[in-house]
Amino acid sequence: MTMDTSNTYLKKLLDAFLEETISRAELQELLELISQYQGNLQELLSETDLERFIQVTSQEQHLDTATSERIHHQLLTNIRQQDLIQPSHKIHRTRWMMSAAAILLLILAGIYFQAIHKTTPKNQELITSTRDVAPPSLSQAYIKLSDGTQIALSDLEKGAITDQGIVELEKNQDGQLIYKTIDQASKGKTGLHTVFNPKGSKLIQMRLSDGSLVWLNAGSSITYPVQFSDNQRVVAMEGEAFFEITTNPSKPFIVNNGTTAITVTGTQFNVNAYEDEEAVRISLLEGSVKINAANHTSLLKPGEQLSVGESSVTLTRQVDMDHVMAWKNGLFSFNQAGLRSIMRTIARWYNIEVVYEGQISDDKYEGQISMDTKLSEVLELLELNHIGYEIDNNIVKLKSTK
Repeated sequence: MTMDTSNTYLKKLLDAFLEETISRAELQELLELISQYQGNLQELLSETDLERFIQVTSQEQHLDTATSERIHHQLLTNIRQQDLIQPSHKIHRTRWMMSAAAILLLILAGIYFQAIHKTTPKNQELITSTRDVAPPSLSQAYIKLSDGTQIALSDLEKGAITDQGIVELEKNQDGQLIYKTIDQASKGKTGLHTVFNPKGSKLIQMRLSDGSLVWLNAGSSITYPVQFSDNQRVVAMEGEAFFEITTNPSKPFIVNNGTTAITVTGTQFNVNAYEDEEAVRISLLEGSVKINAANHTSLLKPGEQLSVGESSVTLTRQVDMDHVMAWKNGLFSFNQAGLRSIMRTIARWYNIEVVYEGQISDDKYEGQISMDTKLSEVLELLELNHIGYEIDNNIVKLKSTK
């Protein structure tokens, strides 16, 4: 078959795949041709076609699993050899940003990879599960009441809980934790509650007694009064949280985190204050906030971010809020992030321990990938950048393969 004829046939198979008329045998043949293709696929595919591939692959059913594992390995090896992914290249939506050829290869490889897990015998699934970590499927969060009692939030699905006859806690159909005042005469009485959302737990959403909304990421906690006082609303937090504060100019809302105090009256903002990060980052979406930190007072405007380190305070005036809010929308998002920073985020989500072997590159990475992804599939993308990995239950070992 001549080169022109081969390209024509490849284009025919690509069109059949997009139109969802491709047969099982043709799909396998398409994979073989793509894995061996040396030309520029951008001559065969438009950007619209690539997006269409993503839609089609999410519904793909007709798969030949006999050669799936071999093809998957072959395609990933092909990408590595072509050096189609490099540090600081962007990740597009839920995939690493790369050339058109690499995007297509990984999409098609993903079909086969999914097929392996859909059709693997049960005894093999048990073997695989000990060497992989699934993303959180449930919330492991719990609440500590005023008297020290600890209750799993999942238990609230069995019915509402009353604390000191003052408030009632319940979960609505969307899983949101809601506070309701049941004794109006008790207003002014207070008691502290703390919600802990541990590592390896899905994010949770809660509505405080004043109507303010809080989203809490994995590895985070928030402490707050059962009822706020008459002149201010004060909470303390660790980890990461997004706040949507009910407007009340006469009763400011204050978020404390050791080194910082954030004061607002009604606004939307994100606080990243994990202990293992180099700085506390406050990002403002709407309204205005006043921040007191390290003997320094700052006023933020929408789109700005303040980073508070041990010895410095840095204001960034134009921040990508899609990047900041990615975790709330179910995405890992990295912007010029080093490997250790990336792995700290991944470790909190999957509740794993990361061990580094040998010298690790200082390369920076950008991009996004779905948080609803098995750990091995996330690490495979790092493997394309010459970072080898090994999963042993909840311990991940990383080393450079350059």
